Amino acid sequence: MLTDSQSFSISRILVDVAMSTEDTLPTEVSGGSCLSEEWKNLDGIPCIMGGMRALTASLGGMLHGRTSADFPWKTLPKELARLRYVLTNYPDNTLIPGELRPSLSCTKGIYDLNHHHCVNLINHLKAGTLTI
Repeated sequence: MLTDSQSFSISRILVDVAMSTEDTLPTEVSGGSCLSEEWKNLDGIPCIMGGMRALTASLGGMLHGRTSADFPWKTLPKELARLRYVLTNYPDNTLIPGELRPSLSCTKGIYDLNHHHCVNLINHLKAGTLTI
């Protein structure tokens, strides 16, 4: 049985090989978020959106919102299922995509994330512990 770090290392190697042999991968997606490591220089919600897009793009997928500029936060579980992807190592005590924040009567999408949730997600994305 593989440990989490071994599994992550193997996944990273497979992604690196896939990326090095992929000629048709776009360098940008809608919303102007670069799929390279540039998303790591962003703060807050733009960093989360860029990180999630980069994760899916690293495996050859692309997230689709209602419009080309829309990030599919509320429907992220459905989008990942469409691509046959599963998020692993999602941070504890962090609002799950599509989950309604208890203090709100209706969801505002990714903007439901409070500062604590944003920091948790950003730290996990940048550290590479939140994976697909």
